[in-house]
Amino acid sequence: MSIQAILYARGNEVVTISPGAPAAEAAEMLAVHNIAALAVVEAGAILGFVSGHEIIQAWSRHHHDLSAVTVRDILDPGVVSVSPDDSLKRVMTLFVRHPIRHVAVLRDGKLVGLISAADVARQLIEDFGLKAPSSAAAVLQIGGGAWPSAAPRRFKSAPFFHSLKQHQPIRTEAHVETRL
Repeated sequence: MSIQAILYARGNEVVTISPGAPAAEAAEMLAVHNIAALAVVEAGAILGFVSGHEIIQAWSRHHHDLSAVTVRDILDPGVVSVSPDDSLKRVMTLFVRHPIRHVAVLRDGKLVGLISAADVARQLIEDFGLKAPSSAAAVLQIGGGAWPSAAPRRFKSAPFFHSLKQHQPIRTEAHVETRL
């Protein structure tokens, strides 16, 4: 499986932001586009990424006031890139070797997509023929759901797998409130 196939499946639209933009604008763009990260781009070059993680850290450091904080102040400059022709195995190796959550996909030096660790996990689930949980509630209820019975035989022999089948589904409600 190549990176191009993942981009094709999820779409290769990349939402970018300027390093001089206010951090609050980055937070709004993440929410509006329902995405996890923005590519910070200046003069066609990718400088880094800004995600909710960086915004929350800045919000905490600046005593809940982002009015004077720019994207340049908070961006994560650790850009790791791959080609659309690279394999899923290569991207998994990069995620393991580097403390990153996103990988830039570059073709001829031009940004054509972003791949997240979640994108890789989804692709692996599909490659193994497993049904991906569609929500957090499904993940929490995995022990009582259909997934264990549909898992490949090699997974069924793992000790954690047997413990999943023995427990009742966990039911929980979570409420998260964020104020910027």
